Formats: sequence, C-alpha cells, structure tokens
Amino acid sequence: EHRILAADRQRHEAEKERLEAVRMQQEGLAPETHPKCMEMKAKLIHQVYNMNLPPAALDYLIDKLGGPQSVAEMTGRRLRIIRSRNSGKFQVETRFKESKTSSKRRRSYA
Repeated sequence: EHRILAADRQRHEAEKERLEAVRMQQEGLAPETHPKCMEMKAKLIHQVYNMNLPPAALDYLIDKLGGPQSVAEMTGRRLRIIRSRNSGKFQVETRFKESKTSSKRRRSYA
C-alpha cells in the first residue's frame, strides 16, 4: 500500500511539473525559449559544483560515524552523499544497493 501511495504521489508531482512547464511556455517564460537563461543556468551550476560545499547534515553525521557501511539509516531517502574512498570527495549514491557488510557491523544511532 505504501508503494502505491508513493507512486501516486510521484505521478501527481510529475503532472504538476508538466502543467507548470506548459504554463510557463505559453507565457513565454520557459527557459528553453531563452538561450541566455540556459547559458546562465549552466554557469551557475558549474560555479556551485566548484564551491566544494559540505554535504547535508545527515550525510555529514553518517560520514563522521564511519560511513554507510557502519551506520543504519532509517529514512525514506533514495539517494545519499558519501565520501569517495579514492578521491575523498563527496559523491551521490543510491541507498538501495545490496550491502556487502554484515548486519553485525551496522550500528544504529538514534
């Protein structure tokens, strides 16, 4: 039942976004109709990416407590930000990968 509600919510949100995009395009406000807006957006995204911002508070705590292999996360998030072992930089990872860590090593911090 929970999956059905989540799927309905996702469809509803997607439809809202589609209708908003149609409205904006009809009013001449859609970014796709303004190449300068798209260029500015790309520059801003590039600048934000290069700012090396810290992760969200929850991701920071998980990192400091030993990473996702050591901390059981009980949230509804589909993605999380983890520190790369190779580069030390933060990267996005899906939460629902098969874990190679035994449940004995996981600790829950409430």
